[in-house]
Amino acid sequence: VKFDLEANDIFLLGSTLMRQLRGVAIGGTCSAPLACAYCIQRENLYYQTVRPFALHPVTQLHPLHLPAQPVRFRDNLEGLKFEGQDILTLQQSFEGMYNLNLQVEGEGPEWDSLQCHMRIHRTQTAPQISLTLADKGQKFTKDHQRLYRYPDRHCAKAMRTLRSLVPSQAKWATYFRILPSDMQSNIEVIKNEMTRKGYATSRWKPQLKRNLSKWGVDKDILHACDL
Repeated sequence: VKFDLEANDIFLLGSTLMRQLRGVAIGGTCSAPLACAYCIQRENLYYQTVRPFALHPVTQLHPLHLPAQPVRFRDNLEGLKFEGQDILTLQQSFEGMYNLNLQVEGEGPEWDSLQCHMRIHRTQTAPQISLTLADKGQKFTKDHQRLYRYPDRHCAKAMRTLRSLVPSQAKWATYFRILPSDMQSNIEVIKNEMTRKGYATSRWKPQLKRNLSKWGVDKDILHACDL
């Protein structure tokens, strides 16, 4: 823990060696457990002491009065808010809870979160949520930013990364889908990511096809995606 907090602060970004000045390094042995332990402690303290009921006047609701308690995965919060509820007020409330500066990564009926792209459709009965694999490269506006997502194709660890990356992406592609057409869309997202980095197709295409077949993807879909 001491090493993670005090010494594990050097990392490589592209070809530049950098040092982290605040927080713990992502990917450290204890980083995720430490972050989760801190958040759990703050959440337990806050939810037990702050009542999510109406304040004075009665019509004014507490900022954390939500349709459901948000879900946190490590350092990502996801949840539902009432229509018209100010997102900046919610952000400030959660910043007070965690005693950290937070960033709003998305709001509205459509957004990216972790590995998936989520959409909410209005229906006559209840909101319907659809999921597809997120194209993380699309949120970057400059070409050089897109190159940071995975190791450069000439990097020594690039091929080692692909051996674990492609199977995991194939699994996510079969997980984040609802309609049959979602599968084909997810495969195209993976192909675009690999092409964007300039990886040789012989390094990832056979592996992608093999893993998608392993997870039960229909041969017709694979053929339609040129796999």
